[in-house]
Amino acid sequence: MKKLTITDKTTKETYELFFTREVVSDMESKGFVISEFQKKPISMSCELFYNAFKAKQPHIGKALAMAMWEQIENKGDFVKSLMTLYTETFATLMTGSPDGESANEGNLTWELTG
Repeated sequence: MKKLTITDKTTKETYELFFTREVVSDMESKGFVISEFQKKPISMSCELFYNAFKAKQPHIGKALAMAMWEQIENKGDFVKSLMTLYTETFATLMTGSPDGESANEGNLTWELTG
């Protein structure tokens, strides 16, 4: 699983940002739709950033996350990386593997009949 690491230059504290299926499912249940990014780039960027904390740092509130957001360098490439992490989470669902690699060792097989 890929992660983004951000470091506060003042406190030297680091944060690992990534998405899990649970976090993405929660985002989607609250109305987040990645395909709407072009229509609402500001709010979608902020939501991606805030939710990327939830897997490892759920104690980070929205106000703190948004204060950090203001300090992020090179936001364009950063948002592209967040979007990549978000969309790669879908691959983990399809492969059954947490890292998105093919997992052919499942206990259930299937076949289309009739």
